[in-house]
Amino acid sequence: MGITLSKLRHDDAEALLAFEKENRGYFEKSVPSRGDEYFQWAAFLSKHEELLREQEQGLSKFYLIKDEQSRIVGRINLVDIDQSKRLAHLGYRVGEKHTGQGVAVRAVHQLTEIYKKSAIHKVLAKTTDHNIGSQKVLEKNGFKRSQVDDDTFVMNGERVRFISYEKYLRRNEEMMYKPKALQKGDRVAVIAPSGLPDEEEVNQGIRQLEEMGLEVVTGQHLLANDEDYAALEEKRRSDLHEAFLDTSIKAVFCAEGGFGSARLAPRIDYEMLSSNPKIFWGFSDSTYLHQAIQRKSGLVTFHGPMIAHLNDRDRKEETRDTFLPLFTGDSLTYDSTISPLRVLSQGTGEGRVVGGNLAVLTSGLGTPYQVQADGALLLLEEVAEPAFRIDLMLHHLKQAGVFDHVKGVVLGDFQAEPAEREMIHRVLESFFEGADFPVVEGFRYGHCQPHYGIPLGVPAKLTTDPPRLEVDPGVQ
Repeated sequence: MGITLSKLRHDDAEALLAFEKENRGYFEKSVPSRGDEYFQWAAFLSKHEELLREQEQGLSKFYLIKDEQSRIVGRINLVDIDQSKRLAHLGYRVGEKHTGQGVAVRAVHQLTEIYKKSAIHKVLAKTTDHNIGSQKVLEKNGFKRSQVDDDTFVMNGERVRFISYEKYLRRNEEMMYKPKALQKGDRVAVIAPSGLPDEEEVNQGIRQLEEMGLEVVTGQHLLANDEDYAALEEKRRSDLHEAFLDTSIKAVFCAEGGFGSARLAPRIDYEMLSSNPKIFWGFSDSTYLHQAIQRKSGLVTFHGPMIAHLNDRDRKEETRDTFLPLFTGDSLTYDSTISPLRVLSQGTGEGRVVGGNLAVLTSGLGTPYQVQADGALLLLEEVAEPAFRIDLMLHHLKQAGVFDHVKGVVLGDFQAEPAEREMIHRVLESFFEGADFPVVEGFRYGHCQPHYGIPLGVPAKLTTDPPRLEVDPGVQ
């Protein structure tokens, strides 16, 4: 059975009321019942005109599902459209005579195709645990189950619970949202989601941010060092949430590496982050948060030196200057004039930049925060790992399919003692030999000085003749 979606119009009211009356008993098996007044012409027409006004204002989109004879067989809509959050809520119903014929599946598919190129990036939907048919419709259309309510409620005399679903309408690289560029005088936050920073070093780093013209506030628990990991985890999560919720704060910088981001990831309010986009900057253990925030919030993030690494002893001028594109919005071009680059595999690749610390990326495999490297340029760096561990992790990524559709690999710094570094180089050469994508090593990304920042989630181009990485700006 072929169907079409027809945008709701004023002269649809009479036919739509007849459809609703015909299916009233059937619909009330799965949605709260409506009183008799709803089906009276005057009340129905008033409600119909209210929906049209919502549609004109861009708050909702209403469609009728029609068959080949232009008869109404269902209705489908996107409501509660929130342009700031870039999301909407899906609702639909198909008449009893046409249930089980694939009408709902095709209607949901058509609607999501219509809005793929719109400002709406994510669609939410709810159904009940008893409505197996609706669950199948959503899942066939690529919706992922996001939550099952703990609480039950009574609907039409039956106790049920809601199941929430979500779907991103656009591919990850298309929907990445760039935060706004910094200006002198902006407030920024320094937090420690991964580890306890050295107080003197982080204060020296904060002074560098202040010299850039920024007003720096620190997380309430920046220097917390609880032995109780659960309490410490909650403090770190609180600092992250408060920094994003505070609308006066324009950027969130990580103070130091360590461990713990994997513990935080499942407890972060990603919808709140998406509603309050701002610069998030860090590396190493923060790689886990980069992947989580990009996958769950659709935000461009920044792989760059920790604030404690701007300390007076270790800081290089180039490391400090790598923060400047956050103000200027300049693109990045990295070639052999910055550091010696070595080509391990020839070619040209274009795609968004993803990745970070090799060990953290490997630990994220099989989780909801796994790196999405298909069609991307994959950045890898590591510190203090022996060559055999590097080899093991690379093969872990390979066997998990991470390299199957990658467009290129950007190898950052693999910090180790000279003898071990040479062994790591041989491991990298052997692993990427014969790769059908470009691979270049020698970039100063990672546990090194100078350490250059790079936006994650933005388009970039990697070439090998000559070796060069060109990266779009990460701010707007």
